[in-house]
Amino acid sequence: MAEMLINFDLWSSHYGPMPRYSVQGCLFSDPPEHTWYRKLIQQSFAPRHIASMETEITTLVKELIDVMEEDETRDLHDALACPLPVLVIAKS
Repeated sequence: MAEMLINFDLWSSHYGPMPRYSVQGCLFSDPPEHTWYRKLIQQSFAPRHIASMETEITTLVKELIDVMEEDETRDLHDALACPLPVLVIAKS
């Protein structure tokens, strides 16, 4: 596991020879692209900033869970884990 985190040549997140249909973004990129994205958004996830947004984040989580219940969606990743950070960044 540690090797995967430091050996970007062997364990790259880059797509293979197939066409790319979307931008990789922060989560699916390697340095230096990942570093650039991280610097861009790191203030949005600083502990002090997150603490100051606790009420807003709690409201967002409740809204996303309500949508999950209405749609009977049980995929926590798609319904909560993916949209929540994007919404937090957008409100920052």
